Order: sequence, then structure tokens, then C-alpha cells
Amino acid sequence: MITAGEVLKKKRESLGKNLDVVSLDTKIQKRFLIYIEKNEFDRFESEIFLTGFKIGRASCRERV
Repeated sequence: MITAGEVLKKKRESLGKNLDVVSLDTKIQKRFLIYIEKNEFDRFESEIFLTGFKIGRASCRERV
């Protein structure tokens, strides 16, 4: 089963973007992007942050 983090990482890589650029584009700290791509959702302090990051990252995926 492919995870959400794997999908986002593959999309980012297919666009030739590194995490620093994605962080600037999405306004999400690089460490949080790493957590998302590694599916380490338990590392987030609050589920509210995680939900916001998922929505922000998903809505930005075409231009990231």
C-alpha cells in the first residue's frame, strides 16, 4: 500500500524540487515536511497542525 507521504515525495521529486524549495512555497517548516514524507505523524505536537499541513501541502502539490 502506498502512503500519502510516499505520494507527496514522489511528486516533489518528479518536479525536481528539494525540501527547502517546498518549505518556502508552502510556508511549512522543513522538519514537518520530512515528518510527512516519512509518515511520522506522531511527531506532530497537535492533530490540528497535522491537518493544516496536509491540506496546505496537498493543495500545493501541483505547483510544488
